[in-house]
Amino acid sequence: MEAFRDRTTKIDIPYNRRLSDEVRIYEKSFGTDVCAGRHLAPHAIEAAATWAVLTRLEEPKNAGISLLQKLFLYDGRKVNGFGEATAEELKQEAVGEGMYGVSPRYVQDRIAAALVSDDGPPCLNAYDVLDSLEQGLVNHPLLECDELRATYTDVVALVREEMDERLKDELRRAVACDAEAVKRLCGNYVLGVTASTRGEGGDERLMRSIEEKIGVTEARKADFRREIVNYIEALAEKGERFAHSSNARLQAALELKLFEDCRDTFTLRSGAGAVVDRDADEKVRLVSGHLVRELGYCERCAGRALQRVSGLFARGDTKTPEEELEDEDTEA
Repeated sequence: MEAFRDRTTKIDIPYNRRLSDEVRIYEKSFGTDVCAGRHLAPHAIEAAATWAVLTRLEEPKNAGISLLQKLFLYDGRKVNGFGEATAEELKQEAVGEGMYGVSPRYVQDRIAAALVSDDGPPCLNAYDVLDSLEQGLVNHPLLECDELRATYTDVVALVREEMDERLKDELRRAVACDAEAVKRLCGNYVLGVTASTRGEGGDERLMRSIEEKIGVTEARKADFRREIVNYIEALAEKGERFAHSSNARLQAALELKLFEDCRDTFTLRSGAGAVVDRDADEKVRLVSGHLVRELGYCERCAGRALQRVSGLFARGDTKTPEEELEDEDTEA
């Protein structure tokens, strides 16, 4: 044994710091839709990987970059104008990153424990996985420091918030998939701005409720409306028709307006014994169907996703439409 020690050199290898690589680690073990008889909902593995990598990172010294944004920069994404150069600077100022934090083995064990739990839900979503990760911290053999345990618990809360925003964004996009609803809203807006620019009035309340979603101020509303009308007229001269997708800013505003209108529907459904009218119920079915068809949800986990967002809306635990639109600036 002594001879063996004389001929070996210890080399410390840091844990992975790239989110997409961490996801691939867990997909090797839990990559199928169904594991241990349970369906793995979208974002379940990603939530676990996000938490794991965050425990290995230092808080950025740059006050303009959050820990979560640092994670995305390390993963090759652009965040609020920051890119690859910023990511390299962050790495150079935190040379010890990856030499601490939780191991992939711990995460795999906690996902497996959640999958085989007798009292677990039939579909394991991101929040179930995060609950399991947090519960495991209590008896983690390598976590004797209460301060470190508290830090990791705070990171769980941070990832929950990120998953909430991801879920709300998916529902917003699902609402926007109702092409007829977007078309009707766009038509009403165009009628309003056309009348307004001619001095004939128009539905001011509707127009402002849409324009405010993209930060068009009261002082700038006339210029914005004239811009839309001029574009409509230019298209008409070429024999083309204006559509909601013709102007990217207007399209974003229309989608946010539709989503805001649906918030009350989701909030009503969160109440026990709530009575929802046929139109509202149809909106919910449309959103749920999109989650199932396009995003890999099953009917059960789509229902749980709607319940989660309903609870957020009921508590008022949401960002403003303007903040939601700003989040779109983070490029994958």
